[in-house]
Amino acid sequence: MTLHDPLPEPVIARFPATATQLRCWFLDQVTPGNPALNVAVRWELRGPVQPATIEAAFQRVIDRHEVLRTRLVERDGALVQEVAANVRFRLAVVELRVAGDEDPAARIESIAHANGSVPFDLSQPGLIRATLVRISAERAMLLIVAHQACFDGFSIRILGHEIGTIAAALEEGREPDLPDLPLQYGDFALWQQEYLACGVLEDDAAYWRAQLADAPYFEVEPDLPRPAKRGTGAAMISADLPPSFGERLEAEAKRRGVSVFAFGSAVLSRCLARFTGQSDILIGTQIAGRNDVDLELLIGVFINNLVLRLPTDPEASFSDHLLRVREVVQEALAHQAMPFNKLVELMNPARDPSRTPLISVNFNIQRTFLQNRRYGSFELVSAPSHSPGAVYDLNFQIVGRPSGWRVTLEYATELFRPGTIDALLALLLDAFEQALEAPELPLKALPLDPALEDRRDHRASHLGRLETVTRELG
Repeated sequence: MTLHDPLPEPVIARFPATATQLRCWFLDQVTPGNPALNVAVRWELRGPVQPATIEAAFQRVIDRHEVLRTRLVERDGALVQEVAANVRFRLAVVELRVAGDEDPAARIESIAHANGSVPFDLSQPGLIRATLVRISAERAMLLIVAHQACFDGFSIRILGHEIGTIAAALEEGREPDLPDLPLQYGDFALWQQEYLACGVLEDDAAYWRAQLADAPYFEVEPDLPRPAKRGTGAAMISADLPPSFGERLEAEAKRRGVSVFAFGSAVLSRCLARFTGQSDILIGTQIAGRNDVDLELLIGVFINNLVLRLPTDPEASFSDHLLRVREVVQEALAHQAMPFNKLVELMNPARDPSRTPLISVNFNIQRTFLQNRRYGSFELVSAPSHSPGAVYDLNFQIVGRPSGWRVTLEYATELFRPGTIDALLALLLDAFEQALEAPELPLKALPLDPALEDRRDHRASHLGRLETVTRELG
């Protein structure tokens, strides 16, 4: 584990917590020690880079970005972020000794899982750590863990570029050439506080109130009894697809005048409708939230959750369904300014400690955050990583890399058996193939394994009994 200087440092600034930080803090209070909000990043270093150089580069990045020297504490009944003057960074180094023909991947995976599972104390500054696993003189894996209270997916690209740029400059004995930061994360927090206080969210509130009115809590029926309180156990399965998949996907989305995300959302919603037998599908997703050019160079957490309500019709073709999904996505993006915690307050769903509010199934599709690039004597290469703990029941991620596309399904192990997850991922891949090859076919033409049909019919009859009982009791 990376060590930070334990000596107290003076606080140089205090800002209100942002909406996303408030949500992170609340989740940490509800489930202390939950690593589900740890953001795990994995990079391969190819070249003779020295650990001391990487450590010094991290220190420079932490000195440059105040959010990486920030802690979250309550002051006078309000959550605030306090910036420490200094946070001393220590890079953990593991010398991996393996036999000549032994694959180090399993050992690296074990180290990464252990590092990612260690929770952060949000009341202490320095919510980032890193471990350098040296495989040979010319190859190493850099395992990074940061808390979502200070770090989001877009931050991965910024961190990678700055670590690479600084390390290369230090190797050459010169100062790194990085642009000055026009803002710090605290400036964004102050802006958000003023924005939320001026009443400009009324139009957004009206949209979301109408869009989610009478919406069900959509979920895929678990295989196992749902516990009274949500746990954190998670597992994942992945399918690697060739670059041609991404090329076909992007070309078809462009031809139809939709984003790749809207196309993927249309496919997933049809897959979930076919799998569950339900027609009112709701999925969550995250947006970057960096709508100002001055935020593009900042490490920090700017993401916001959106809820997409995607009605499906078993008789409708994919082409027709895509038109409706495009409209829903465009409208949601037009009303993205409302923070998710405010949306939860607005909709006021029944509180259930075994479920996340409004979102049970999550979806994102994107190109990899870090582009492979050479810096000085080494090349920085993005590698697949897995953050520990499940935030949602099901979390679908599709990431495009130069080597191909990876479709990943993370699931709560306390709810689902691996066989169900395997079948669901296979159905999603079939749904993509149908959308690309036969978009005029209706949803009901999507092949469903007989065992899944039995499962779906059982779910439908179970819901029918519940509705009957509710009406009789009412």
